[in-house]
Amino acid sequence: MYRFKKEQILINILSSVVLLILPFYRQDLGHDCNRLIFFHGISAITALYYRNQFIGNLMKRYEHLCSLVPRRIARIISITDGKVNINNIFQTQERYTVCLCADWRNYQLLTQQLSYEKLSELTENFYDIIFDKLDNVIPDGDYFVDWNADELFIIFYSTDSSNTAIREKSLNFAHSLSTDIYMEISSVFDINLKFDIGLSCGTGLLGLQGPKNLKKTTLTGETAGIAKRLETQAKSIRNNNDDIPSFPQIIMDSKLNKTAIQLQIFKKQKFQQLQGTEKNIIGDDYYLWQFDGR
Repeated sequence: MYRFKKEQILINILSSVVLLILPFYRQDLGHDCNRLIFFHGISAITALYYRNQFIGNLMKRYEHLCSLVPRRIARIISITDGKVNINNIFQTQERYTVCLCADWRNYQLLTQQLSYEKLSELTENFYDIIFDKLDNVIPDGDYFVDWNADELFIIFYSTDSSNTAIREKSLNFAHSLSTDIYMEISSVFDINLKFDIGLSCGTGLLGLQGPKNLKKTTLTGETAGIAKRLETQAKSIRNNNDDIPSFPQIIMDSKLNKTAIQLQIFKKQKFQQLQGTEKNIIGDDYYLWQFDGR
């Protein structure tokens, strides 16, 4: 009944109206009708209370599960009350993924300049804005978000054979993160926050992995490591050039670059081809894009 709140309230109201009218035709039922109206009111209030309690517990369960599994899987598990085997709906298997890694610049300096409480508030606001946008860009929930202080890591994965579709979704979000999301964050924050983005695609073993009874969604493969190294290279480029705009730089691999050009996701500025300089990607071709604010 938690899904039919309006219907239940309507039933209570209609029943009470009938019980109010009935004594005009049968005066001997007046006292009984008053008692029934009273109990209808009590039952309505009790139902509303327990409904709110149930929905609150459901949301808490969902939010906790989102830290362990992709949001789409968390939605299913949270409403099944543990009756569905998670391994049946989210098997650990090789999947096509796109990994996004973003890291604040000068985070260590911020820990010295700001109080821990202030820094904690900023990181919470940062992730709240990003999660809201993620839900809008990818409503199906086929992604998993992990974070550690200032470092954001997102795994976008495909549930079908359409690798282009997951590349498009991840590129749309990366573009939004480096433009409108960054502008929203900048308008809310009272510090000049800068971060850069590494983006890589490929296959890997995705699923619940880790120590027994402490498993969470993990990707085993080179895609995650490459995304982190691309983000590190973007950091090095920013540190070595004071003229770089505040907007996040995105460095992506050739497959994502090809998809971005085909779908015209990054329209305003051109891509800059560069070679990898970090460990395990030295000499490989990658592509940098940055919004200039115009």
